[in-house]
Amino acid sequence: MTDPRQVPLFSTEHYILMLATLATTVIGYFLLKKYYPKYGKRFAWIFLIFFIAKSIYFYVFGVIMADVAWYENLPIQMCDISALLCAVVLINKNQKIFEYLLFYGSLGAVNALMTPLFIHGTHIVLKVDYMIQHAIIFVVPIFLMFNQGMQIKRYSVFRASVIMLCFLVIPAHIINMIGGTNYIYTMAPPFEDHPLIIGEWPWYY
Repeated sequence: MTDPRQVPLFSTEHYILMLATLATTVIGYFLLKKYYPKYGKRFAWIFLIFFIAKSIYFYVFGVIMADVAWYENLPIQMCDISALLCAVVLINKNQKIFEYLLFYGSLGAVNALMTPLFIHGTHIVLKVDYMIQHAIIFVVPIFLMFNQGMQIKRYSVFRASVIMLCFLVIPAHIINMIGGTNYIYTMAPPFEDHPLIIGEWPWYY
């Protein structure tokens, strides 16, 4: 049975969501190219404050309006963390965060767009937010690499993998074991007919 929060895969709605995200990514790149050199860290701080406020709002919305349990609604999914790190890396241009976003954040965003699932509901505002958040995850590491001179270095993939494992996957899995949740989908796939999942736990991961 299809999860009602899941956009039907490769439906018209799904194609629109993916194309709109691609368009937003392109627009976002040119906006960063135009305004980031002028406003720099101020721009990034505004984005960081906005993202934190948005996360708090949607957390409260999910608990009160969407009837989502508080412990299942924490903003610690991979894309939530990646979007937050996009703001951080625009402030400090940290090489390790850049590498994580380039190799894992962007792949996580691709997976999310290929199989969109809306925990808080399917209101159009939530879909627009989903689109913008994942576009940001795509555009920031690309912008930093092609416009700000940040580069892939020796052992970049290894460092990104260590960050992914030690700071995201292991903590999320511990939280999942304690709370019976499924953050970063370490316990089970997002849904049964996920087209990118092969095998059972833990091999699908």
